[in-house]
Amino acid sequence: MISARPGRAAGLGSPTTLYDEATFARLRNLVLQSRRLATIGLAGEHASRRRGLSPEFSDFKPYSPGDDFRRIDWTTYARFDELFVRESDTTIEYDIHLVLDTSASMDWTSDDDLPTKLLQAKRIAGAIAWIALWHFDRVTMTSLADVAAGRHARGPLQGRSHVIPVLRYLEGLGPALSTLPADTSLATGAFRYVHARSRPGLLILLSDALDDNPEDLATAFHRLAARGWETYLLRMEDPAEADPTLLFPEGDIHAQNLELIEAEHRGRMQVTGQPQAIERYQEERTAWEAGIAALDSPSRARVLPVSTREAVDTTVFMRLRELGLVR
Repeated sequence: MISARPGRAAGLGSPTTLYDEATFARLRNLVLQSRRLATIGLAGEHASRRRGLSPEFSDFKPYSPGDDFRRIDWTTYARFDELFVRESDTTIEYDIHLVLDTSASMDWTSDDDLPTKLLQAKRIAGAIAWIALWHFDRVTMTSLADVAAGRHARGPLQGRSHVIPVLRYLEGLGPALSTLPADTSLATGAFRYVHARSRPGLLILLSDALDDNPEDLATAFHRLAARGWETYLLRMEDPAEADPTLLFPEGDIHAQNLELIEAEHRGRMQVTGQPQAIERYQEERTAWEAGIAALDSPSRARVLPVSTREAVDTTVFMRLRELGLVR
């Protein structure tokens, strides 16, 4: 990623002002949902596909050898002279894992009126964590930098009492002060994270994915799916990454030269606005975006591009619902 201006501080302000009270109230009406995890977990607010012992009666089924005789309904037997067992709905919690990319390219914005990609990611992660904790899911949070360094993640946390501590954790999560090891891309970091855990869960990656090519991510997502993980990639992007003419005053690419600074390694490049160069850049970026979009698959990983120009409410209440992550 090449940057024409440094990123702003990515703090969230007071943890309780990440959203206003009206938004908090709306977040309580959302529930995370999963395509794969409905038979995994202990106890929570999500309905499971499995049936078992529970005070929540669901239905009767004819008795068959091997059924628990304690679940036989003798009143029904007296009426119909046949054995039936009572079935009950069981409820579970989900394991939610939020991994944020805090590399230097995330701490960048092309416009002081827009948040950095990292700040946008933190706000969305905070909303998802709020929803999960409100409904007694288990939440674990970390950054790719901490994964690369082998540092412990924050969590797992469960219960509404952890909402404010989680938002404070996000508030203090700043950009990595140094570059990540050369072998630590999003693909490598994601697999390293899940490899250290025996129980699969719902993995939500928030990153611009600029260090990765689609082939590496495809391999990583296949490996995660094979281990039983359900993966979402929320790909953060700044409007100027798609349209670099926004970096020039009033869109006039002939107005001046720019000195671009590569965010990760601080390399510098003098750039003159040339239509041919911008066209070539846009062609290469379009091809890369198409490769990332092709990763989107219900059986592998769901991918959602998120612009820093987009209101967080729109992302959470509309686009995550369309993606199938919340309902």
